[in-house]
Amino acid sequence: MAEEMRVAPPAEARDEELLIGIIRRLIAEIHPAATGIPVCLDSRLAADLGLDSLAVVELRSRMEEAFAVVLPDGILSVETPGEWLTVLRAARGGAGPHVSATPGPVPGPAPVVSAPAPAGLPAGAETLLDALAWHAQAHPARTCIRVLEFAGEEPSAQEISYGGLSAGAVAVAAGLRRGGLCPGEAVAIMLPTGPEFFLAFMGTLMAGGVTVPIYPPARPAGLEEHLHRQAGILRNALAAVLITVPEARLLGRALRYQVPSLRQVVTTAELQAGAGRGGVLPAAAADHTALLQYTSGSTGDPKGVMLAHRHLLASIRAMGSAADVGPADLFVSWLPLYHDMGLIGAWLAGLYYGFPLAVMSPLAFLSRPARVAARDQRTARHPVRGTELRVRTSIGSPAVLIVAECAGPRISQPFRVTDSDRPPAWRALTRKRDLSRARGSTRRSVSGAG
Repeated sequence: MAEEMRVAPPAEARDEELLIGIIRRLIAEIHPAATGIPVCLDSRLAADLGLDSLAVVELRSRMEEAFAVVLPDGILSVETPGEWLTVLRAARGGAGPHVSATPGPVPGPAPVVSAPAPAGLPAGAETLLDALAWHAQAHPARTCIRVLEFAGEEPSAQEISYGGLSAGAVAVAAGLRRGGLCPGEAVAIMLPTGPEFFLAFMGTLMAGGVTVPIYPPARPAGLEEHLHRQAGILRNALAAVLITVPEARLLGRALRYQVPSLRQVVTTAELQAGAGRGGVLPAAAADHTALLQYTSGSTGDPKGVMLAHRHLLASIRAMGSAADVGPADLFVSWLPLYHDMGLIGAWLAGLYYGFPLAVMSPLAFLSRPARVAARDQRTARHPVRGTELRVRTSIGSPAVLIVAECAGPRISQPFRVTDSDRPPAWRALTRKRDLSRARGSTRRSVSGAG
Protein backbone atom coordinates (compact mmCIF):
# COMPACT_ATOMS: atom_id res chain seq x y z
CA MET A 1 0.00 0.00 0.00
CA ALA A 2 1.41 3.32 -0.99
CA GLU A 3 2.26 5.59 1.89
CA GLU A 4 -0.62 7.99 2.52
CA MET A 5 0.37 11.56 1.71
CA ARG A 6 -0.04 14.15 4.48
CA VAL A 7 -2.39 16.91 3.33
CA ALA A 8 -1.54 20.37 4.62
CA PRO A 9 -4.42 22.17 6.32
CA PRO A 10 -6.01 25.00 4.33
CA ALA A 11 -4.75 28.54 4.78
CA GLU A 12 -7.83 29.51 6.79
CA ALA A 13 -7.18 26.74 9.31
CA ARG A 14 -3.53 27.77 9.64
CA ASP A 15 -4.57 31.38 10.27
CA GLU A 16 -7.04 30.33 12.94
CA GLU A 17 -4.53 28.03 14.64
CA LEU A 18 -1.84 30.70 14.66
CA LEU A 19 -4.21 33.39 16.01
CA ILE A 20 -5.60 31.18 18.80
CA GLY A 21 -2.04 30.21 19.77
CA ILE A 22 -0.98 33.87 20.03
CA ILE A 23 -3.97 34.65 22.24
CA ARG A 24 -3.35 31.66 24.52
CA ARG A 25 0.29 32.61 25.03
CA LEU A 26 -0.66 36.20 25.81
CA ILE A 27 -3.25 35.06 28.37
CA ALA A 28 -0.65 32.79 29.99
CA GLU A 29 1.74 35.73 30.38
CA ILE A 30 -0.85 38.18 31.70
CA HIS A 31 -2.79 35.74 33.89
CA PRO A 32 -0.32 32.96 34.81
CA ALA A 33 -2.60 31.61 37.55
CA ALA A 34 -5.61 31.34 35.23
CA THR A 35 -5.17 27.97 33.55
CA GLY A 36 -7.47 26.25 31.15
CA ILE A 37 -9.29 29.33 29.85
CA PRO A 38 -11.00 28.14 26.65
CA VAL A 39 -10.24 30.25 23.58
CA CYS A 40 -12.34 30.05 20.44
CA LEU A 41 -13.29 32.36 17.59
CA ASP A 42 -16.41 33.50 19.47
CA SER A 43 -14.67 34.30 22.77
CA ARG A 44 -14.99 37.90 23.95
CA LEU A 45 -11.57 39.39 24.53
CA ALA A 46 -12.49 41.38 27.65
CA ALA A 47 -15.40 39.50 29.22
CA ASP A 48 -14.28 35.91 28.52
CA LEU A 49 -10.48 36.15 28.19
CA GLY A 50 -9.67 39.02 30.55
CA LEU A 51 -7.77 41.08 27.97
CA ASP A 52 -7.99 44.81 28.69
CA SER A 53 -7.27 47.63 26.23
CA LEU A 54 -3.49 47.54 26.77
CA ALA A 55 -3.44 43.77 26.31
CA VAL A 56 -5.35 44.21 23.05
CA VAL A 57 -2.66 46.64 21.86
CA GLU A 58 -0.03 43.98 22.64
CA LEU A 59 -2.13 41.38 20.84
CA ARG A 60 -2.19 43.49 17.70
CA SER A 61 1.58 43.92 17.84
CA ARG A 62 2.11 40.16 18.07
CA MET A 63 -0.35 39.47 15.28
CA GLU A 64 1.34 41.96 12.99
CA GLU A 65 4.70 40.31 13.66
CA ALA A 66 3.39 36.78 13.17
CA PHE A 67 1.37 37.51 10.04
CA ALA A 68 3.64 40.26 8.65
CA VAL A 69 0.80 42.71 8.12
CA VAL A 70 -0.19 46.14 9.39
CA LEU A 71 -3.59 46.15 11.06
CA PRO A 72 -5.80 49.26 11.22
CA ASP A 73 -6.56 51.05 14.47
CA GLY A 74 -10.18 49.99 14.17
CA ILE A 75 -9.22 46.46 15.15
CA LEU A 76 -8.68 47.66 18.72
CA SER A 77 -12.45 47.90 19.13
CA VAL A 78 -13.11 44.45 17.63
CA GLU A 79 -14.48 42.10 20.27
CA THR A 80 -13.81 38.45 19.24
CA PRO A 81 -10.92 36.48 17.68
CA GLY A 82 -13.20 35.61 14.77
CA GLU A 83 -13.69 39.28 13.99
CA TRP A 84 -9.93 39.84 14.32
CA LEU A 85 -9.40 37.08 11.77
CA THR A 86 -11.74 38.82 9.33
CA VAL A 87 -9.89 42.12 9.68
CA LEU A 88 -6.56 40.29 9.37
CA ARG A 89 -7.51 38.65 6.08
CA ALA A 90 -8.82 41.92 4.71
CA ALA A 91 -5.56 43.68 5.62
CA ARG A 92 -3.54 40.91 4.01
CA GLY A 93 -5.64 40.89 0.87
CA GLY A 94 -5.83 37.13 0.67
CA ALA A 95 -2.06 36.53 0.76
CA GLY A 96 -0.45 33.73 2.74
CA PRO A 97 0.25 34.18 6.46
CA HIS A 98 3.82 35.32 5.98
CA VAL A 99 3.44 37.64 3.00
CA SER A 100 4.55 41.10 4.06
CA ALA A 101 2.10 43.94 3.71
CA THR A 102 4.10 46.41 5.76
CA PRO A 103 3.90 49.90 4.26
CA GLY A 104 6.55 52.56 4.27
CA PRO A 105 6.76 55.30 6.88
CA VAL A 106 3.49 57.00 7.69
CA PRO A 107 3.74 60.70 6.82
CA GLY A 108 3.06 63.06 9.67
CA PRO A 109 0.47 65.82 9.72
CA ALA A 110 1.45 69.24 8.46
CA PRO A 111 3.43 71.35 10.93
CA VAL A 112 1.54 73.53 13.36
CA VAL A 113 0.97 76.97 11.86
CA SER A 114 0.10 79.31 14.66
CA ALA A 115 0.15 82.94 15.62
CA PRO A 116 3.39 84.20 17.17
CA ALA A 117 4.12 83.25 20.75
CA PRO A 118 2.43 85.60 23.19
CA ALA A 119 4.34 88.28 25.01
CA GLY A 120 3.71 87.78 28.69
CA LEU A 121 1.47 85.46 30.66
CA PRO A 122 -1.89 85.81 32.40
CA ALA A 123 -0.11 86.31 35.73
CA GLY A 124 -3.13 88.02 37.22
CA ALA A 125 -5.50 85.16 36.42
CA GLU A 126 -7.43 83.88 39.43
CA THR A 127 -9.33 81.17 37.55
CA LEU A 128 -8.81 78.94 34.54
CA LEU A 129 -11.46 81.00 32.77
CA ASP A 130 -9.40 84.15 33.38
CA ALA A 131 -6.43 82.47 31.68
CA LEU A 132 -8.53 81.44 28.67
CA ALA A 133 -10.06 84.90 28.37
CA TRP A 134 -6.62 86.52 28.47
CA HIS A 135 -5.31 84.39 25.60
CA ALA A 136 -8.56 84.61 23.60
CA GLN A 137 -8.35 88.39 23.73
CA ALA A 138 -4.58 88.66 23.15
CA HIS A 139 -4.35 86.22 20.19
CA PRO A 140 -7.65 84.49 19.35
CA ALA A 141 -6.22 82.81 16.22
CA ARG A 142 -3.28 81.19 18.02
CA THR A 143 -3.44 77.37 18.17
CA CYS A 144 -4.30 76.11 21.61
CA ILE A 145 -4.88 72.40 20.94
CA ARG A 146 -4.05 70.13 18.04
CA VAL A 147 -5.87 66.78 18.18
CA LEU A 148 -3.98 64.14 16.19
CA GLU A 149 -6.12 61.36 14.73
CA PHE A 150 -5.13 58.16 12.93
CA ALA A 151 -8.42 56.71 11.72
CA GLY A 152 -7.37 56.15 8.09
CA GLU A 153 -4.28 55.71 5.99
CA GLU A 154 -3.19 59.32 6.48
CA PRO A 155 -2.96 60.99 9.89
CA SER A 156 -5.05 64.10 10.35
CA ALA A 157 -5.30 66.90 12.87
CA GLN A 158 -8.06 69.12 14.20
CA GLU A 159 -6.85 72.45 15.50
CA ILE A 160 -8.60 74.54 18.13
CA SER A 161 -7.61 78.16 18.57
CA TYR A 162 -8.02 80.12 21.78
CA GLY A 163 -10.86 82.06 20.19
CA GLY A 164 -12.50 78.86 18.95
CA LEU A 165 -12.17 77.19 22.34
CA SER A 166 -13.73 80.20 24.06
CA ALA A 167 -16.64 80.47 21.60
CA GLY A 168 -17.32 76.72 21.63
CA ALA A 169 -17.22 76.61 25.43
CA VAL A 170 -19.68 79.50 25.65
CA ALA A 171 -22.10 77.52 23.46
CA VAL A 172 -21.75 74.43 25.68
CA ALA A 173 -22.24 76.55 28.80
CA ALA A 174 -25.41 78.04 27.35
CA GLY A 175 -26.70 74.53 26.66
CA LEU A 176 -26.00 73.43 30.22
CA ARG A 177 -27.77 76.47 31.62
CA ARG A 178 -30.77 75.84 29.35
CA GLY A 179 -30.89 72.33 30.78
CA GLY A 180 -31.16 73.70 34.30
CA LEU A 181 -27.58 73.31 35.58
CA CYS A 182 -27.05 75.31 38.77
CA PRO A 183 -23.70 76.72 39.91
CA GLY A 184 -21.74 74.17 41.91
CA GLU A 185 -23.43 71.10 40.41
CA ALA A 186 -21.24 68.32 39.06
CA VAL A 187 -20.99 67.54 35.35
CA ALA A 188 -19.42 64.19 34.49
CA ILE A 189 -17.45 64.13 31.23
CA MET A 190 -17.06 60.66 29.73
CA LEU A 191 -15.44 61.44 26.39
CA PRO A 192 -12.38 60.15 24.53
CA THR A 193 -9.51 62.43 23.57
CA GLY A 194 -10.97 64.88 21.08
CA PRO A 195 -12.28 68.43 20.57
CA GLU A 196 -15.55 67.57 22.33
CA PHE A 197 -13.75 66.94 25.62
CA PHE A 198 -12.04 70.33 25.69
CA LEU A 199 -15.24 72.19 24.81
CA ALA A 200 -17.23 70.24 27.42
CA PHE A 201 -14.63 70.89 30.12
CA MET A 202 -14.37 74.64 29.64
CA GLY A 203 -18.10 74.95 28.95
CA THR A 204 -18.87 73.30 32.28
CA LEU A 205 -16.65 75.80 34.09
CA MET A 206 -18.28 78.71 32.25
CA ALA A 207 -21.70 77.44 33.32
CA GLY A 208 -20.55 77.37 36.94
CA GLY A 209 -20.42 73.60 37.12
CA VAL A 210 -17.81 71.26 38.59
CA THR A 211 -16.02 69.06 36.03
CA VAL A 212 -15.77 65.32 36.75
CA PRO A 213 -13.67 63.61 34.02
CA ILE A 214 -14.20 59.84 34.02
CA TYR A 215 -12.74 56.98 32.03
CA PRO A 216 -14.31 56.65 28.55
CA PRO A 217 -15.25 53.20 27.20
CA ALA A 218 -12.45 51.42 25.35
CA ARG A 219 -14.73 49.38 23.07
CA PRO A 220 -18.33 49.93 21.96
CA ALA A 221 -19.22 46.31 22.73
CA GLY A 222 -18.63 46.86 26.44
CA LEU A 223 -20.39 50.22 26.65
CA GLU A 224 -23.32 49.15 28.83
CA GLU A 225 -21.10 47.32 31.31
CA HIS A 226 -18.72 50.29 31.41
CA LEU A 227 -21.52 52.73 32.22
CA HIS A 228 -22.68 50.60 35.13
CA ARG A 229 -19.11 50.50 36.49
CA GLN A 230 -19.05 54.31 36.51
CA ALA A 231 -22.32 54.56 38.45
CA GLY A 232 -20.47 54.63 41.79
CA ILE A 233 -18.47 57.72 40.79
CA LEU A 234 -21.58 59.43 39.43
CA ARG A 235 -23.47 58.77 42.66
CA ASN A 236 -20.60 59.93 44.84
CA ALA A 237 -20.15 63.12 42.80
CA LEU A 238 -23.92 63.81 42.78
CA ALA A 239 -23.57 64.31 39.04
CA ALA A 240 -26.44 66.27 37.53
CA VAL A 241 -25.30 65.91 33.91
CA LEU A 242 -23.32 63.30 31.98
CA ILE A 243 -21.68 64.52 28.75
CA THR A 244 -20.74 61.52 26.65
CA VAL A 245 -20.58 60.00 23.17
CA PRO A 246 -23.77 59.57 21.09
CA GLU A 247 -23.61 55.77 21.42
CA ALA A 248 -23.92 56.05 25.21
CA ARG A 249 -26.86 58.45 25.28
CA LEU A 250 -29.67 55.91 25.30
CA LEU A 251 -27.84 53.51 27.59
CA GLY A 252 -26.89 56.36 29.88
CA ARG A 253 -30.52 57.20 30.54
CA ALA A 254 -30.85 53.88 32.36
CA LEU A 255 -28.27 55.16 34.83
CA ARG A 256 -30.86 57.51 36.30
CA TYR A 257 -32.22 54.56 38.29
CA GLN A 258 -28.79 54.05 39.85
CA VAL A 259 -27.86 57.75 40.09
CA PRO A 260 -30.82 59.73 41.49
CA SER A 261 -29.07 63.09 40.98
CA LEU A 262 -28.58 62.51 37.23
CA ARG A 263 -31.03 64.64 35.25
CA GLN A 264 -29.49 64.75 31.79
CA VAL A 265 -27.35 62.55 29.54
CA VAL A 266 -26.25 64.58 26.53
CA THR A 267 -23.55 65.04 23.88
CA THR A 268 -21.37 68.10 23.34
CA ALA A 269 -23.03 68.76 19.97
CA GLU A 270 -26.50 68.75 21.53
CA LEU A 271 -25.40 71.27 24.14
CA GLN A 272 -24.00 73.56 21.45
CA ALA A 273 -27.25 73.53 19.44
CA GLY A 274 -29.30 76.66 19.96
CA ALA A 275 -26.41 78.65 21.34
CA GLY A 276 -27.12 82.08 22.69
CA ARG A 277 -30.25 81.12 24.62
CA GLY A 278 -28.68 80.13 27.91
CA GLY A 279 -28.99 83.41 29.78
CA VAL A 280 -26.23 85.19 31.68
CA LEU A 281 -23.34 82.91 32.68
CA PRO A 282 -22.28 83.02 36.35
CA ALA A 283 -18.94 84.53 37.31
CA ALA A 284 -16.21 82.18 38.53
CA ALA A 285 -14.11 82.82 41.62
CA ALA A 286 -10.74 81.48 42.74
CA ASP A 287 -12.30 79.47 45.58
CA HIS A 288 -14.96 77.82 43.41
CA THR A 289 -14.42 74.11 42.88
CA ALA A 290 -13.36 73.54 39.28
CA LEU A 291 -12.46 69.86 39.23
CA LEU A 292 -13.49 66.74 41.11
CA GLN A 293 -10.61 64.35 40.44
CA TYR A 294 -11.19 60.68 41.24
CA THR A 295 -8.60 58.04 42.03
CA SER A 296 -8.37 54.96 39.83
CA GLY A 297 -10.06 52.68 42.36
CA SER A 298 -7.40 49.99 41.94
CA THR A 299 -7.16 49.46 45.73
CA GLY A 300 -10.75 50.32 46.67
CA ASP A 301 -13.67 52.47 45.67
CA PRO A 302 -12.59 55.57 43.68
CA LYS A 303 -12.21 58.59 45.94
CA GLY A 304 -12.74 62.17 44.78
CA VAL A 305 -10.55 65.19 45.54
CA MET A 306 -12.06 68.67 45.21
CA LEU A 307 -9.75 71.17 43.48
CA ALA A 308 -10.60 74.84 43.27
CA HIS A 309 -9.37 77.15 40.51
CA ARG A 310 -6.62 78.50 42.77
CA HIS A 311 -5.40 75.00 43.60
CA LEU A 312 -5.04 74.15 39.92
CA LEU A 313 -3.30 77.44 39.10
CA ALA A 314 -0.89 76.97 42.02
CA SER A 315 0.02 73.52 40.72
CA ILE A 316 0.41 74.76 37.13
CA ARG A 317 2.62 77.68 38.15
CA ALA A 318 4.80 75.48 40.37
CA MET A 319 5.30 72.86 37.66
CA GLY A 320 5.89 75.49 34.98
CA SER A 321 8.52 77.20 37.09
CA ALA A 322 10.35 73.95 37.84
CA ALA A 323 10.15 72.77 34.21
CA ASP A 324 11.04 76.18 32.74
CA VAL A 325 8.29 76.04 30.10
CA GLY A 326 7.01 78.93 28.05
CA PRO A 327 4.81 79.85 25.10
CA ALA A 328 7.57 78.97 22.60
CA ASP A 329 7.32 75.31 23.59
CA LEU A 330 5.07 72.64 22.13
CA PHE A 331 3.67 69.85 24.27
CA VAL A 332 3.05 66.42 22.78
CA SER A 333 0.98 64.16 25.00
CA TRP A 334 -0.70 60.80 24.73
CA LEU A 335 -1.79 60.70 28.37
CA PRO A 336 -5.53 60.31 29.01
CA LEU A 337 -7.44 63.46 29.85
CA TYR A 338 -9.08 61.92 32.92
CA HIS A 339 -5.54 61.46 34.30
CA ASP A 340 -4.14 64.37 36.32
CA MET A 341 -0.88 64.54 34.35
CA GLY A 342 -2.66 64.51 31.00
CA LEU A 343 -5.32 66.96 32.13
CA ILE A 344 -3.41 69.36 34.39
CA GLY A 345 0.25 68.85 33.49
CA ALA A 346 -0.28 68.87 29.75
CA TRP A 347 -3.48 70.66 28.75
CA LEU A 348 -4.30 73.09 31.57
CA ALA A 349 -0.63 74.04 31.86
CA GLY A 350 -0.66 74.82 28.14
CA LEU A 351 -3.84 76.81 28.56
CA TYR A 352 -2.06 79.00 31.10
CA TYR A 353 1.43 79.24 29.57
CA GLY A 354 0.21 79.59 26.00
CA PHE A 355 2.07 76.69 24.41
CA PRO A 356 0.14 74.52 21.92
CA LEU A 357 -0.77 70.98 22.95
CA ALA A 358 -0.52 68.25 20.30
CA VAL A 359 -2.54 65.41 21.79
CA MET A 360 -3.48 61.92 20.70
CA SER A 361 -5.34 59.09 22.39
CA PRO A 362 -3.27 56.78 24.63
CA LEU A 363 -4.00 53.73 22.47
CA ALA A 364 -3.06 55.58 19.29
CA PHE A 365 0.42 56.14 20.68
CA LEU A 366 0.90 52.84 22.48
CA SER A 367 -0.10 50.85 19.41
CA ARG A 368 2.18 52.89 17.10
CA PRO A 369 4.90 54.77 19.03
CA ALA A 370 6.55 55.66 15.72
CA ARG A 371 3.70 58.09 15.10
CA VAL A 372 5.74 60.74 16.87
CA ALA A 373 8.95 59.55 15.24
CA ALA A 374 11.14 61.83 13.15
CA ARG A 375 10.71 61.67 9.38
CA ASP A 376 13.82 63.66 8.45
CA GLN A 377 17.45 63.90 9.52
CA ARG A 378 16.73 66.25 12.40
CA THR A 379 16.15 63.45 14.88
CA ALA A 380 16.74 63.25 18.59
CA ARG A 381 17.88 60.03 20.17
CA HIS A 382 18.07 59.13 23.77
CA PRO A 383 18.64 55.67 25.20
CA VAL A 384 15.89 54.92 27.70
CA ARG A 385 16.43 51.59 29.44
CA GLY A 386 18.27 50.16 26.48
CA THR A 387 15.91 51.50 23.82
CA GLU A 388 15.88 54.52 21.58
CA LEU A 389 13.06 57.04 21.26
CA ARG A 390 13.04 59.22 18.16
CA VAL A 391 10.95 62.35 18.14
CA ARG A 392 10.06 64.65 15.27
CA THR A 393 11.61 68.08 15.75
CA SER A 394 10.02 69.50 12.62
CA ILE A 395 6.47 69.44 13.99
CA GLY A 396 6.37 73.19 13.76
CA SER A 397 7.91 74.57 16.93
CA PRO A 398 11.53 75.15 17.96
CA ALA A 399 11.04 73.04 21.05
CA VAL A 400 9.10 69.88 21.69
CA LEU A 401 8.22 68.67 25.17
CA ILE A 402 7.30 65.02 25.35
CA VAL A 403 5.02 64.08 28.22
CA ALA A 404 5.95 60.45 28.67
CA GLU A 405 5.11 59.66 32.28
CA CYS A 406 3.00 56.50 32.61
CA ALA A 407 3.47 55.73 28.91
CA GLY A 408 5.04 52.34 29.60
CA PRO A 409 8.15 50.62 30.92
CA ARG A 410 10.46 52.00 28.24
CA ILE A 411 9.79 55.71 28.77
CA SER A 412 9.92 57.10 32.25
CA GLN A 413 10.26 60.89 32.24
CA PRO A 414 9.85 63.99 30.07
CA PHE A 415 12.61 65.34 27.86
CA ARG A 416 13.05 68.47 25.77
CA VAL A 417 14.24 68.52 22.18
CA THR A 418 15.74 71.72 20.81
CA ASP A 419 15.98 72.32 17.06
CA SER A 420 19.42 73.08 15.62
CA ASP A 421 21.48 72.65 12.48
CA ARG A 422 22.65 69.25 13.63
CA PRO A 423 20.71 66.39 15.24
CA PRO A 424 19.87 67.80 18.68
CA ALA A 425 20.89 66.12 21.89
CA TRP A 426 18.44 65.02 24.52
CA ARG A 427 18.58 66.54 27.95
CA ALA A 428 16.39 65.77 30.92
CA LEU A 429 13.87 68.55 31.31
CA THR A 430 13.64 68.16 35.07
CA ARG A 431 15.29 65.99 37.61
CA LYS A 432 13.19 63.88 39.93
CA ARG A 433 13.91 66.06 42.95
CA ASP A 434 12.85 69.18 40.98
CA LEU A 435 9.48 67.62 40.20
CA SER A 436 9.15 66.49 43.82
CA ARG A 437 9.92 70.02 45.01
CA ALA A 438 7.29 71.48 42.66
CA ARG A 439 4.68 68.93 43.73
CA GLY A 440 5.54 69.52 47.37
CA SER A 441 5.07 73.26 47.07
CA THR A 442 1.75 72.63 45.33
CA ARG A 443 0.58 70.37 48.15
CA ARG A 444 1.55 72.98 50.72
CA SER A 445 -0.31 75.73 48.86
CA VAL A 446 -3.39 73.52 48.58
CA SER A 447 -3.38 72.26 52.15
CA GLY A 448 -2.61 75.66 53.60
CA ALA A 449 -5.22 77.51 51.60
CA GLY A 450 -8.38 76.04 53.02
